[in-house]
Amino acid sequence: MVCDELINLHKRVHKAFDFCDYSGWEYYTAGQWVPHCAIMLGSEDEESALVEATRYVIENYRVFENSRYKEIGFVEVAMPVKELEAHKLCFV
Repeated sequence: MVCDELINLHKRVHKAFDFCDYSGWEYYTAGQWVPHCAIMLGSEDEESALVEATRYVIENYRVFENSRYKEIGFVEVAMPVKELEAHKLCFV
């Protein structure tokens, strides 16, 4: 879920590194960023790399102490980002 805390964190990161020569994708600039965790670009998935990478991220990565994953989605890397498919996650 996008919240002010997450957007402000992203802006602070960009401000902290504004001395760098930035020539990255426009998708990652402050004010344009769509909060996400990219674990794979492309369509090739040898040996279930996507499944293993997704499992690792969900089990080991927390942005905020009380955060949790609610949904996983597949998007087209374009501006604006186009959501292709989303799946709700269920945890016991």
